[in-house]
Order: sequence, then structure tokens, then C-alpha cells
Amino acid sequence: MRVALGIAAGVVLLACAIVALAPAALLDPLVASRTEGRVRLADASGLWWRGDGVVTSTGTQASVSLAWRVRLLPLVRGRLVIEFVPVRPGMPTGTLAVARDDVEARALQLTLPASLLAAFVPALSAVAPGGNVDVTTESFTWRAAHGDGRLDVVWRDAHLALVGFPISLGTVRGVASGTPEGFQGTFDNRGGDLGAQGTWSMRGKAVEGVTRLTPTSASPPALRAVLPMLGKSDEHGGVRIEWRGGR
Repeated sequence: MRVALGIAAGVVLLACAIVALAPAALLDPLVASRTEGRVRLADASGLWWRGDGVVTSTGTQASVSLAWRVRLLPLVRGRLVIEFVPVRPGMPTGTLAVARDDVEARALQLTLPASLLAAFVPALSAVAPGGNVDVTTESFTWRAAHGDGRLDVVWRDAHLALVGFPISLGTVRGVASGTPEGFQGTFDNRGGDLGAQGTWSMRGKAVEGVTRLTPTSASPPALRAVLPMLGKSDEHGGVRIEWRGGR
């Protein structure tokens, strides 16, 4: 009996050692499978729970370097807690905790290319977003059907293609806040070819919002001509766009 218990204990310890020493490179196929190959983890080094690498998207040059540490104890309770470690300037910092029904971010700061967002949200590929997006929050939680906290987003050198036209939006600032029913947010911009302001809300799987686009002195004639095709026009040449969808 003692021999059998000793063998069993040895097997368990060996399995734990193998898992603990698994290289970070093994995360790449997992990331690729979860994103249908749109996102990859390149140049991964270290261990799966303490490593670094570069998040890239297929078909673009977009990438984000990051280093992480996984807290092992919460894994026993089915909770994945990742600490981002800025080993070089500009890398993500903060903590991200993921469980079955919730996602929680604490003291999170990250900058990523807008084109990388299209790899996570394929619908964005239609407007080819460009520039860099700064995301910051002290506390933000998505739990089941409701949210809590605040998330600030700054999209710098924002540009996209709208109905085939390349458009500069300058700097776009947005705020998302949690509500008992879900989330709500606002956004506006400064500079660029168009003025853009709007609001949105998400309740359950339903997402809806209102966007107002207004021409500026920098708006090219071709863009002014195409704006009425996007929504209801007003006396100033702007349009109001109401949208609804699901996630």
C-alpha cells in the first residue's frame, strides 16, 4: 500500500512539474484557436504562467508586446488572474481577472493599435480603423448581465474608411460606465475631417446607440456629398445615425 501511495504521489508531483514548467510558446495555438487564427502570440519566452511575448494579428503589422504573471492559487477556484508586468516602457500594466461569468480589470493601462481591434471584433475590418488606442481604468467589472466601474478610452490619430472614403477623426475620447442593466457610454472627437459625437448602451446581448456626424472646415467635398447617404440630414449638413445590434 505504501509503495502504491508513493508511486501515485510521484506521478502527481511529476504531472504538476510538467504543467508548471510548460513553455509560454504553448499558449500560441490556444490563442489562435480561440480567435479562429486572427490573433497569435509570437516570440513567446518563459513559462506559461510567467512569460512574455508579442500579440499580433494576421494580415496586418499590428502588435503589442506584453509580459505576464499568472497567480496560481486562484486557478484552484476556477479564476484566472493575470498581472501585466511592464518590463519595458509602454507595455501593459495592471491586473485582469477572468472567471466563468465575469471579467474584472484593476489599475489597467494599455496601448494597442486600432487595427488590432479588428482581429478581436471582425466587424471592424469593414472600416479599417487606424491609429493607437489608450485604455485605462482603476476598476471595471463585467459580471453576468451588469457592469460596474469606469473605463476611459483615447483613440489617437484616429482614422478609418467610411463608405470607401479615408477619414481622419483626430483624437476620439470615450467613457464607458457600468450600470445595473449593463453598460453605457459616450464619445466625441477633436480635429480631423468630421465632428463625431455619440452615446451607446448595452443591456444583455442588445447594443444600441446614436451617432452624430458633422462636417467641418476640413471636410473634403466628396465626404460632404456622401454624408446624406448615412442617415437623416440636418440644416448644417450633419447626419444622425441610430444603430442597434447584438453581441
